[in-house]
Amino acid sequence: MRQCVCPVTDMHIHILPGVDDGAQDDDMSRRMLRIAYDEGIRCIIATPHNMLGRYEAAPDIIRKKLAALRQMAQLEGLEGLALHEGMELFWDSTLPDRLKSGEALTLAGSRYCLVEFHPLEEFGRIKEALRRLYYMGYRPVLAHCERYACLMQKERGGDLTDRAAELADGGIHLQVNASSVRKGGLFGKGNDLPYRFVRALLKEELVSLIGTDAHRDAERAPRIADCCRLLLTMCDEDYARAIVHENAQRVIEDKDL
Repeated sequence: MRQCVCPVTDMHIHILPGVDDGAQDDDMSRRMLRIAYDEGIRCIIATPHNMLGRYEAAPDIIRKKLAALRQMAQLEGLEGLALHEGMELFWDSTLPDRLKSGEALTLAGSRYCLVEFHPLEEFGRIKEALRRLYYMGYRPVLAHCERYACLMQKERGGDLTDRAAELADGGIHLQVNASSVRKGGLFGKGNDLPYRFVRALLKEELVSLIGTDAHRDAERAPRIADCCRLLLTMCDEDYARAIVHENAQRVIEDKDL
């Protein structure tokens, strides 16, 4: 089987210690860095949760943690590993204002922002919220799109990807978790619909970005090599390279996808 084309960029990972439900301490962050590096990841956008009333680490805290992580990577000898700031932003009505004020962070300081919703949120609300951000000049990325039940609901006589395509046609970018490319991934235990949904999205080339969404150094570790190998059996090699690396680099450079 062909191997994944390296390097890989992980644009969705909870690797900063002690700020959310991801890495618990420096030691876990260090182990996650090593796993990510061994998986072929050479660029990371750290995306701790930002959720009012639950995870509210301020940008200056995020940047201090990120600086410490960069130093840790150097001490570990992880040559060529780039680290950037970001957040996974849980939607609420204050998010647009918090983005404008800088209280909420975009991905690597770009126009792109990683946004999540409750898994049972209605499609109309997701679409309206993301379009609101789009018209403000941001470029929303819907986090782990295979998590939302409403996106996988077929309209009468329609296809499984119709709602995802509607978002994409409106300028919204879709992110998929690496584990969801294989059957029985994080959101597909006991239900293969998310897996079938992801397969259909890949076939239609509707996925813009893939990230690990790693939270730990064990069960939810930053593993992506198997995903890359599977992608090469599912879709065109150029497209696979784009969604695991090149598009994320364009995000970092604040270029159009």
